Amino acid sequence: MSTDSISFLFLALFVLLIFSAFSSGSETGMMASNKVKLRNLSKGSKGAMRALKLLQRPDVLLASILIGNNFANILASAIVTIIMIDYFGGNVLLGSIILTMVILIFSEITPKTIASVYPENFATKSSWLLKILVIIFKPLVWLTNILSSRILKVLNVDPMQSASNDNLNSSFRVTTKVRNAVTDSAVVEVLKEIKRIKSEPVDNELLVNAKAKFLGNFILQSEDKTVAARRALSIKTNKLPEDFYKNYISSIDAVTVEDVQRVSRKYFSDENVRVVLVGKGSDVVDNLEKIEWNGKKLPIKFFDKDANSVEKPVFSKPLPEGLTAETVVKNYITAIGGEENLRSINSILVNAEVTIPGAPFKPKAIIKQMSP
Repeated sequence: MSTDSISFLFLALFVLLIFSAFSSGSETGMMASNKVKLRNLSKGSKGAMRALKLLQRPDVLLASILIGNNFANILASAIVTIIMIDYFGGNVLLGSIILTMVILIFSEITPKTIASVYPENFATKSSWLLKILVIIFKPLVWLTNILSSRILKVLNVDPMQSASNDNLNSSFRVTTKVRNAVTDSAVVEVLKEIKRIKSEPVDNELLVNAKAKFLGNFILQSEDKTVAARRALSIKTNKLPEDFYKNYISSIDAVTVEDVQRVSRKYFSDENVRVVLVGKGSDVVDNLEKIEWNGKKLPIKFFDKDANSVEKPVFSKPLPEGLTAETVVKNYITAIGGEENLRSINSILVNAEVTIPGAPFKPKAIIKQMSP
């Protein structure tokens, strides 16, 4: 065979391996994406919106990805076989071993690791190509889904259930307000309390009071018709027993000290805690960086107002030479038109509209001011 032929085969092999890597990463990225984050991103990202639509039918999405991935890998194997037979003395076994290592490293482990670290980013950027694959493989997906749905039905598995898995997420949250000077101490005390919940039985009086407050809130909420509707929906979506909320009070009342400790030992982990601090970073970050927990420094991450990860800010910057309060005011006056224009203003008219959540109307205010 000619040099052009082997060059074409290696080029085709390279393209197939890239496609296989894309498919593997997309599978992990789409399935590991947090739907809440995708919904927030979809407000300004068409890719996130596409990803959410694709995740509405995870069975179709997975089938399209797997068909494409398997097709690429099988075709790559066929090309390697041709290359080994025609150019390397027919040593197909060696070619299979080399291809397996290449696929594992470059088309499986690497892209899936990247996708698991940045799932929403991967899902958003890959959604446009995945949408095309879903359309191209639609006939094959239809056929494979018919066969797989029969198998899933025998196993009593609903493929649409994964589309609402985000409704099953839960969290345990502790909030507190403290002075900046004791923020580091408060963080340590919260971690200690979480650890103590697991190691020490809760005080019985505290448990009784907590159950009373919990049940009181439950009874008050039951008077709201919308709450009743949400509870009925919760029973259906989470496949709860039909009498779940009828027995709710007795179930809560039956909780014991031992139950609290058993559940806390199973689900609470001071190693899996996210402590979110909002405040003046320059006052607290130095002491926070000194905290050690379980023999390790606590990792500290910084975020902007939109919850995007950022580098540690520079909290203290020297003022430019010659900058004073007077120069700041003068610069501001110059920026808005100058002192002469400012003095020529005789009156000010301000129209204001206020939106109050739940209010039946929008209050308006008109403020007029005249110079003396």
